[in-house]
Order: sequence, then structure tokens, then C-alpha cells
Amino acid sequence: MLAIHTYVDNGLRPGVDASRADYELSAARIALIDAEQATELARVDLAEKMGVAGTYVNIDPDPIIRAPSPKFDARPVELSKHPLALLRSSVVTTATAKVKVIDKTWYPHLWLHGNFWGRGSNAPGGVGTPIGGGILPQAMNYMVGASLSFPIMDYFEIKAKRKNAFNEELAEKANFDLAMQILEQKDARARVLLIEARRVADETPIMVKAARENAVKTVERYKVGLANIVNVSEAERILARAEVDDALAQVRVWKAILATGYVQGDLRPFLKIVSAAEGKYR
Repeated sequence: MLAIHTYVDNGLRPGVDASRADYELSAARIALIDAEQATELARVDLAEKMGVAGTYVNIDPDPIIRAPSPKFDARPVELSKHPLALLRSSVVTTATAKVKVIDKTWYPHLWLHGNFWGRGSNAPGGVGTPIGGGILPQAMNYMVGASLSFPIMDYFEIKAKRKNAFNEELAEKANFDLAMQILEQKDARARVLLIEARRVADETPIMVKAARENAVKTVERYKVGLANIVNVSEAERILARAEVDDALAQVRVWKAILATGYVQGDLRPFLKIVSAAEGKYR
């Protein structure tokens, strides 16, 4: 900007170049203000989701806009140990146990009974010598018996309950199978997104390097009169866009790693990489 105004002031470039440069500078400042506004609003939303609404949350973006190191390897895992799968499995186990309990309700039940008691008295003519003034028992007795019950009159009620419990068991098994299908689909999708995000992230640094070289060469051509101010502003715009795309590409890799850990039910690998990145760039 200063160089363009210098060229214009010395009569080496037309005055329209200074006007175009001032326009591009104002447009860039407006874009920066919009970006800062979006950043602050996102910071407010993050604080609310963290449960500290109204608190300023400071973010160090440096580790996240760089390629993750060490490299995360998204290998297929046993999704049956995922928390959601374990929850659905426990529900199926409960439903199966309920059916078994109802099945055993129809069995005959043998009940054993027993009783033991004693009697004490200080009344005249009582048996033996009263103990403790007749308060403590001195004449003992007991009873032992057994009874057999068979709920034949509850047959239709038990049958209906078993049918209902069996259908509930089938429904929970279907929910478990559906949950596993969803986990498998999300796991495969997350690994595909991670692979493609890495491919893009590997290309964006090359794009930034080419855009930077183009901007430098365009400025040099402008200095010797082989390019106009439009070429310079376009080259600078391309460079800025390439740098933003590169940062976003690296963030998408981090998001894909997080999504993979979330789907696989284990965030420890992601947190380990984050800790390593924070230690490296701190």
C-alpha cells in the first residue's frame, strides 16, 4: 500500500492505482471486522457449552492450524465395546432375563414351612417351675410342613405376559442391531473423511507456496510496469484465500480425528495428540 502511494505520488503510476489500493485495503479491513465478530460470537457460544457462560475463553489456535503430530492412524476397532453398544447389550440382557423369569413362573413351586415357639407361665398348676416368673418360655413346641402350588388359573395371564416380554426382547435386539449398524456406518464414514481431509491438507501448503510466489512476482512485475494494480490485488487476494484454506484444511483433519475417536468410543488417542501438539508449539 505504501509503495503504491509512493509510485503514484512520484508520477510513476496513475492516480487510479492509489484509489484501487485504498478500496482493497478498506474491503480487507471490513472482512477482518466480520471475522473478528464471528470469532467473538463463537467464543461466547463455546463458553456457554462449557458451562461458563459470560466468561472469556482464551483459545490458542496455533497447534490446531498445523498438521497433527504424531500422525493418527484410524484403524478399525471392535465397536461392540462402544458405550452405546454396551448400553444396548445390557438392555437386551435385561429383556432376555425377564422372559426367563416369566417362563419359570409357570413351574410348580414347593414351599417349605417351619415354626418354633415356647410358652411360659407362673399360673398355679403349670408345668414345671416357672422361669423368670413365667416371662421366659419353658414349654417348647415346633412345626414343620410343606406345600405345593401350581398356578394353573394364571395360565392365560402368564402366557400374555410372556408374549409381551418376548416381543420386547425382539425389539431390544433389533435396537441393538440398528445401533451397531449406525456405529459401523459412522466409523467407516469418519475414516473416509479423515483420509480425504489429510489428502486436502497435504495439498494446501503447496497451494500457499505457489500463491506466495505468484504474489511476489506480480508485485515485481508491477514495479517495472508489466502488471497493473488489478493484478496485484488479485494476487494478494489469492494468497490470503490460500492461507485461509490451508488453516481450515488442517482444522478439518483435527475434526476428522475427533469424529473418529467419538464414533469409536475412545477419545484418549485424540487427547494424546492434542497434548503433544500443545507441548510442541507452546
